[in-house]
Amino acid sequence: MQTEWLVLVAIIWGNIGGFLIGLLYFRTGRPVAGGVTMGAACGAAGSGLLAAALREITFLPDPAASTVAGVAGGGIALAALWYHTIRTSQTAAVTTSAPGIHWHPHLVRTVLEDWWAFILIGAGLLVFAIIGVNNPDIFVQTYYPTMFRYTGVAVGSGALMFGINRLLRLIGVKPEAATGFALIVPWLIGFTVFTTFPIGLSFYLSFKEYNILWDAPKDLEDPLFNYKKIFAIKIAKQDNPDELWIHTLGVKETEGGKTIRYYPLDEFKWRGDTYLLGAGDKFFWKGLWFTVRYAVFSVPLGLMGALAVALLLNQAIRGIGYWRTLYYLPAVLPAASIALLWFWLFAPNRGLINESLEPFYSAFGISRPGWFTDPKLRLPAFIIMGLWGIFGANTVILLAGLKNIPPALYEAASIDGAGIWTKFRRITIPMLSPALFYNLVTNLIAALQVFTQQAFISPEGITREDGLFINWLIYLEAFEHNHMGYASAMGWLTTMLIIIMTILVFRSSSAWVFYEGARREEGGA
Repeated sequence: MQTEWLVLVAIIWGNIGGFLIGLLYFRTGRPVAGGVTMGAACGAAGSGLLAAALREITFLPDPAASTVAGVAGGGIALAALWYHTIRTSQTAAVTTSAPGIHWHPHLVRTVLEDWWAFILIGAGLLVFAIIGVNNPDIFVQTYYPTMFRYTGVAVGSGALMFGINRLLRLIGVKPEAATGFALIVPWLIGFTVFTTFPIGLSFYLSFKEYNILWDAPKDLEDPLFNYKKIFAIKIAKQDNPDELWIHTLGVKETEGGKTIRYYPLDEFKWRGDTYLLGAGDKFFWKGLWFTVRYAVFSVPLGLMGALAVALLLNQAIRGIGYWRTLYYLPAVLPAASIALLWFWLFAPNRGLINESLEPFYSAFGISRPGWFTDPKLRLPAFIIMGLWGIFGANTVILLAGLKNIPPALYEAASIDGAGIWTKFRRITIPMLSPALFYNLVTNLIAALQVFTQQAFISPEGITREDGLFINWLIYLEAFEHNHMGYASAMGWLTTMLIIIMTILVFRSSSAWVFYEGARREEGGA
């Protein structure tokens, strides 16, 4: 226990040094948030490198190595602070910067020009690499590989930005433009590699048959087979109740000799006759129907809840700032943590919700329900989970919209004898409609792309037959059933559905969204 406290104190000491470096950047005109973040990151990375070196060179155990590394990291950070303070005092009356010290107000540009920082970090990585060569197990048995990868990506990105910045300066580009181009290079690389390329590859694979265990995708005799399988819908009359659905629905022949079997999706009666609704992939349509129903219920409820909370937080009462902070906290919590939290709350045996409702269950002789295992309760449970988000960004956006409404409008309405409901309906809603429109679009897209909640809440017994969120179904099709090509086709159809629904919302905005600036221009014209 004493050793753990030593490690904790060492880590805190190292990060205090990092924060002091951040404050130094603030004193010299740099953004405080960026400075503190960079200082803390350097302190943590430096402590990790020192811990690895001490563990391998001195054969100290991990706690002792981490303790020494933390103390040394804090000392180095304080020494750097002292060094910069001395240099600052020496150049306080000088308008130009001293050699190696740059006073440009932009933090990242300063980091690009501080070549000595890259040399120091590079030397530390070199020492770490030498240690890894002498003892390869360090990359497998410890947490150092993750730290090394993060540090490598950061240093590589910085070196790339530094090189591009210098290259552009050499060819005559102005400093501001060179810095701007250098800063967007990592984003461009990430966007190209992790967004543009996967999108194009998924579109290509949607016309192929591909298993992730294969070396290359295979051509389909009918390139549209994956899409035809999804859109294979058939309604067949069931003349004989004893006839099997296989014979009633039959199969569909496609080009290339492949057949698509229809599976029963639903059964309904019309004019006394029984009809079967069949689909080539009933799981896709069940998942899509489950997702659409979730969006239809959760989005309006979420908007109404967010508006109600925003109206409450718009009141001029004592301590309102603390309440606003409290209600915004759910927005900064990880989605995975929220999903696990709600999974525990809805647990059938010891969940807080069932424990609280136990007197009600006992009074009416009801057994404890399984919220996520009962097909009839799964959708309400997920909707209740979704309402958690109303206290985050949605409320903040609506609160900002409420603050933007001129008080003179309410005063004029009060003089004319308007009541609270009339003010809300005639002033608040129209003036708040742009914010409501934005929240509607973003919430609709998010509701149709639910993934994390389903990924962390998949109790045993729930199968594709019961209906899953479409994004989770696509994931299972690709990585569990190894149908990457077919999953890509499902993903593209889901994307098209989201685009179509978003376009419909945009087309409807002209009927209910009020833009004050646009109305003024029309009136002036």
